[in-house]
Amino acid sequence: MPIRLVERAPWERRNPALSALAGIGVGILLSMVIGLWTPAGPMGILNALLKVYTSPSHLISTVLYSGPIVASAAGLSLAYRGRFITIGSEGQVILGSIITIGLIVYSGLSGLHPIVLVAMAFLAAGLLGAVWGVIPGVLRAYLGVNEILSSLMLNYVALYLVNYLVSGPWSKGPFTMTHEIGPEYSMPALQVLIILVAVVLLYEWLLRYTSFGLGVRAYGSAPRAAKTYGFDPRRLILGISAVSGAVAGVGGTLMMLGFQHSLKSMSQPPGYGYMGILVAWLSFRSPLGSLFGGLFFASLLTAGYQLQIVGVPLNTVLAMQAVIVLSVLVMATLSQYRVVWRR
Repeated sequence: MPIRLVERAPWERRNPALSALAGIGVGILLSMVIGLWTPAGPMGILNALLKVYTSPSHLISTVLYSGPIVASAAGLSLAYRGRFITIGSEGQVILGSIITIGLIVYSGLSGLHPIVLVAMAFLAAGLLGAVWGVIPGVLRAYLGVNEILSSLMLNYVALYLVNYLVSGPWSKGPFTMTHEIGPEYSMPALQVLIILVAVVLLYEWLLRYTSFGLGVRAYGSAPRAAKTYGFDPRRLILGISAVSGAVAGVGGTLMMLGFQHSLKSMSQPPGYGYMGILVAWLSFRSPLGSLFGGLFFASLLTAGYQLQIVGVPLNTVLAMQAVIVLSVLVMATLSQYRVVWRR
């Protein structure tokens, strides 16, 4: 008998949060099975995962790692609701980190109060991220260029810019890295969390209660109808690309002030913006949901470092993280459907 999935009516759908929790449980069980072939064993895998949520130091690390992930996901959630499928948040995070360390370490403005300089860094990172995000928006709106390809290429432009700076004008002596940001500019986990909460609430409000958000939702659901009711598609695309890029740039500042503190030569992007893409979809393109999804994903990063300490190979750690994420995605997606048996 063939099986068919039928989408539930809105009033029939199950709570996606409960389905996500069920997915986490399934993913942990599957990770424990994978742990049979590792030095840690199934219980070692479970202990490492549970330790992330019970140890204060690991919770702090999770919040700090979540900064660029949640910030990227919040902007991408809005972009994806408006059918602007950008993957350029990675480059915007990198540029936010560049402008942050540039202002604090290399601009000659160190005489300013740290709070003033940090505020300037956030504003500059947001502006630069918006400008970088608008480039694929302009190409899409006026030339019909696919934003996936253009934003991906821009990510590598940002990466090569870092490599130029750390091996040239910003190099720390013979090392391909920059000087570190001073401890007076470091941002503790509580401040990072407060900023993230403010960001996701702002973007949730923007999406739900403004005319711009109405246009984004209308264009994402029915582009022709949105145009009929007076929403200019080009303006919407430019606004979406700028708003999503701005918050990703802010994520770069959170990364630099929260846990990274310097730039180093890179062969591949660090990946926090790419993680934001996964979080945005896992959170059903909800800015508010991206806060919880980003914290969960950051906790997997923290757990991954713990697993490597107890002897689990990096590739196996990445496989476990992928299994947990896929389990959450599958369970959350299935909650929107019901199974129909056909004879």
